[in-house]
Amino acid sequence: MSASNMLKKTFPQVDAEGHNLPPSPAPSSPHGARRYNIATELVFTESNDQYNASSVPIYQSATFKQSSHEGGGEYDYTRSGNPTRTHLERHLAKIMSAQRALVVSSGMAALDVITRLLRPGDEVVTGDDLYGGTNRLLKYLATNGGIIVHHVDTTNPDKVKEVLSEKTAMVLLETPTNPLIKIVDIPTIATASHEANPGALVIVDNTMMSPLLLNPLDLGADIVYESGTKYLSGHHDVMAGVIAVNDASLGERLFFPINASGCGLSPFDSWLLMRGVKTLKVRMDQQQSNAQRIAEFLESHGFKVRYPGLRSHPQYNLHHSMSRGSGAVLSFETGDVSVSERIVANAKLWAISVSFGCVNSLISLPCRMSHASIDAKTRAERAMPEDLIRLCVGIEDVDDLIDDLQRAIAAIMSRSLSPDAALPIPSRDRKWNTSRLGARLGVDVVSAATAGVLTCPVITVIDRAIIEKASKGVPIRQTITSSFRSILSKPSGFFLGTPFLLIYAVYTSTYLTANTIDTVTSTLKDKPFSTVFPDTAKFLTTTAVNMGICVYKDARFARLFGANPQPPQPQGPSSTNGSPPTIPPRTTPPASCHPSGAMGAPKVPKISYTLFCLRDSITIFASFNIPALIAPSIPDAVAATPGMKAALAQFSCPALMQFASTPMHLLGLDLYNRQPPGGLGWRERALRIRRDYVPSCFARMGKIVPAYGVGGVVNIRMRAGLMGYLEGLEA
Repeated sequence: MSASNMLKKTFPQVDAEGHNLPPSPAPSSPHGARRYNIATELVFTESNDQYNASSVPIYQSATFKQSSHEGGGEYDYTRSGNPTRTHLERHLAKIMSAQRALVVSSGMAALDVITRLLRPGDEVVTGDDLYGGTNRLLKYLATNGGIIVHHVDTTNPDKVKEVLSEKTAMVLLETPTNPLIKIVDIPTIATASHEANPGALVIVDNTMMSPLLLNPLDLGADIVYESGTKYLSGHHDVMAGVIAVNDASLGERLFFPINASGCGLSPFDSWLLMRGVKTLKVRMDQQQSNAQRIAEFLESHGFKVRYPGLRSHPQYNLHHSMSRGSGAVLSFETGDVSVSERIVANAKLWAISVSFGCVNSLISLPCRMSHASIDAKTRAERAMPEDLIRLCVGIEDVDDLIDDLQRAIAAIMSRSLSPDAALPIPSRDRKWNTSRLGARLGVDVVSAATAGVLTCPVITVIDRAIIEKASKGVPIRQTITSSFRSILSKPSGFFLGTPFLLIYAVYTSTYLTANTIDTVTSTLKDKPFSTVFPDTAKFLTTTAVNMGICVYKDARFARLFGANPQPPQPQGPSSTNGSPPTIPPRTTPPASCHPSGAMGAPKVPKISYTLFCLRDSITIFASFNIPALIAPSIPDAVAATPGMKAALAQFSCPALMQFASTPMHLLGLDLYNRQPPGGLGWRERALRIRRDYVPSCFARMGKIVPAYGVGGVVNIRMRAGLMGYLEGLEA
């Protein structure tokens, strides 16, 4: 009988390598006389399924048939065990230098399973620079579970020793810390913790390093956990968590809550994670190489860079005494929060996202994103700079990544960061980016014209309805209904008529002016063609163009649709109790959308022109400047993506501003409609404005939302798409 068969017969729960693991048709990879190098260990695995598949099969089954009513099968229910998951767990145990590995649904699920070992009154010692999710879970346990948590500077073992005691049940460490990239002396702290309390568990979050670069179990840790979502997977297409231990009884204690709660990793996700683990070496090698180059670039340009691969890192020697590499996460400070925000926003190759470990490069502001759950006061106490930028380096070409950072930085700096910096500052022989300028201006015209065609018919009808409501008392609904009937019966008359052409000229010119300013600015600043600039010059220019045409349009509309001159009506007897006089309603027949004009209509007074200008300047500012400023501040719960936030801001800002601009609009119309000597006094005008305020506000919203909401979004999105096409041709 072979040695392996004898071992199985003597210890039926122990496999050929002595692992006390659940039975599986997928044995651990053989080691032979020596252990393979880590690159080989990551890739080499074998299974003995019935078809000898080279890739472990996905056993996508919730249940397994049994040989009898007494059971007897290796697996019965996937919550308790699954062949695909077991294959992955054995493979991870091998590469993590562990006796047992367990996989669950996320990294935070792994930590949750570990903390279920705690009891009320237990004390936990942990760092003051933690992942936001870890901090949130510990705070919950401290508040609701009777757990005492000590946050100390774990990079200083003496600070840790000060709070260690017989009551210390758990010491939770991260190294490097996230996002300050501080290094923790695992062997020293593990020894001190076990001396203070032999039963204390030293837990290390190894997500930043992965098993390729660091094995905390070999350094004295009792439990190691990682987010498999990060480097182990490498593609951000699976959520997973891994727990590894060297003590069999501890492994059983951890397996119990996994089995009881059902948080074990699904078969398909186990297969995805297994696939990702095999490419860890090639991915991490490229990511580390890129990270080193990028850290050196940033440091050479004066930024304070935190990366253990730099000899300037205060714990460089400590880190490399424990690990086999520097990792691919670094952070740096700019000295100004607004500068950091603009660098993050200007980066193109670097995706703005939380998490790390993906093949794609990511950039983030930890204090605004991954660590936003830690309040500002606590962040300040823990010396976490608000301007800190975290870079999670991917496998792209490093020169492209550095060039993208250069462009993001140069876009906000008035001069290069150092005399020899190769920033993309325009050269003397080519100051402006005039490439495809004619085509870009053509895109501006097409985008503005298309947006005008889509929105101006509705605007024309609503604009008329508001004027006839204020001047003649015609219900807004009546005018809108009759106008749309007229459009359907005589479309050519409407689209060639003066009202529509005036409205089309107003809004198309406004869109075109904004587009042209963006194109000229991107030309002068050598920015991407589709860039939108919410600056003062754009506001002033678009306001001037809009008001120059719109005031003329308002005068024509007032004459076309306003009240005709009428002889003064005899006033009824005044009220004896001092109440304001009532305003009798007017009745007019349904209007046509093709007026012939009002001969002999009075001129529009200058004060009405002034009010119309003020009204339009407020609306334009709310349409072209405010949305770009407030969109980043919209909570993720309201709008999840930058595009959704921009669209929401573009719709809501001009609409809500009508509550402020409508009184100016109504007063300007009233001063025109009732201007004969001896006409209405200010008290009567205020009554009319109050009467028409609410319906006119919503009517103007119905006009402005198409004009600057729908029209603005159509114009911006169409321009961005066409400009992106031109940029692709340029590339």
